[in-house]
Amino acid sequence: EGVIWKSPYNAQVIYANGRSLSPVPIGRNWTLNEDVVIDGDLTFGSNYSLNLNGYTFTVKGNLIQNTGIIDINGGSLIVEGDYRLQ
Repeated sequence: EGVIWKSPYNAQVIYANGRSLSPVPIGRNWTLNEDVVIDGDLTFGSNYSLNLNGYTFTVKGNLIQNTGIIDINGGSLIVEGDYRLQ
């Protein structure tokens, strides 16, 4: 299910048919190199890691963390909706 990239990609908002995709899944290990805003819901799982690396990661919707690691690492995590660990 979802979209899987076989090589690195850089996207802050993903659109399909003119509408932003939500929830956006994280499907790989990710270390930030700039502030990131996800305009919608985000699902995080499959034992991947997200390293904020001193940057700010903002989710304007809900953050659902099924598995995996979110390493704040001197950065800031802002969730404007619910943050659920399931």
